[in-house]
Amino acid sequence: MPDYDVQIYATFKDLSQDTTIQSITVLGVNAQADGTVYNVTLPFGTNISSFTAIDIVVSLPIAAGSSIYKIETADGGLTWTVIVAAEDGHTQIYTVNVSVSATLYILAEDIPSNGISFDIQIVLKQIVIQVNSQSMVAGFSGDRAAGKDIFGLKYVLADGVTVLYSTCTITAPASGDGNEHRTTLNTIANYNYLFKASTTTYFIDITTKNDCITSFSISTS
Repeated sequence: MPDYDVQIYATFKDLSQDTTIQSITVLGVNAQADGTVYNVTLPFGTNISSFTAIDIVVSLPIAAGSSIYKIETADGGLTWTVIVAAEDGHTQIYTVNVSVSATLYILAEDIPSNGISFDIQIVLKQIVIQVNSQSMVAGFSGDRAAGKDIFGLKYVLADGVTVLYSTCTITAPASGDGNEHRTTLNTIANYNYLFKASTTTYFIDITTKNDCITSFSISTS
């Protein structure tokens, strides 16, 4: 049997140590990066304890060959640990801090004729009533009285003049006295849609304690 010389050529490639992250989203909201720490604020009313690791989407560079080794929380969803494994087995730990906004946004056109009412069980410091500028030219207007402080509640208007706004912002006072305060505010929305003008008055009833809104209702005329 003849002898054969067999030559084998091999190309060796160093395994990547890349553990970088392109982006992280939590329930569809982009988290903001600060080194290896990501911070995200979810909309008011989000129940942090209700979502799981599957709701955290981590994007990795395709060319890096890295993978997600683990996503977990030890405090009910306020803080998440994301571990990225590089091609060579090297790992990097990232932290995702989750909070919930203390501002509630309400679209004026969605308020039913019989109004809405809430007893707030979580932290609410601000209510913003918005007009959908995409569907109509509109704004909120008020007079000098509306600009005054009522138990620290501020309806944002220029003092002494009537001003049109696309939003009405109500902020709870930082009284810290431990007492409940209740007040009412009236605001008018002026609409001009398809050349037909109309006016709607919103009656707002708010109860606050310390620096939080504990209950509120909005009805229309």
